[in-house]
Amino acid sequence: MATQATERQPNPWPAWLATIVGLWVILSPFVLGFSGLGAALWNNLIAGLLFAIFALWAHFGQRPQAYWGDVVVGLWMVLSPFIWGFSGEATPLWNNILMGVLGGAFGLWGALKAEG
Repeated sequence: MATQATERQPNPWPAWLATIVGLWVILSPFVLGFSGLGAALWNNLIAGLLFAIFALWAHFGQRPQAYWGDVVVGLWMVLSPFIWGFSGEATPLWNNILMGVLGGAFGLWGALKAEG
C-alpha cells in the first residue's frame, strides 16, 4: 500500500492580519490626526511598512522565520511612544500600543504555527 506524503500548506491568516495591521499603522497618523507629530508619523510609516514586508515575506517567500520580524516590530510599536517622546499624546500612544500588541501577536501566531 502506497502512502502519500502530505504537504502542509502555510496558514495565510497571520500574514494577512499582520499586513492589515501594517496598513493601518501607515494610515493611522492621517486618519487619527497625529500626522503633525513628526516622530509618531515617521515611526508609524516605517513600522507599518515593516509589519507588511515581514508578513508578506513570511507567507509568499516561504520564510516563516520572517514572522519573528513582526514580533520585534510589535514590541517596538509598544515601546516607541516612550522612546520617541510622544507618550503624552493619548491617540498615538494607545494606537501604537494596541497595534503593536496585535501585530506582534499575529507574527507570533505565524511563527509558532510554522514551527510546529
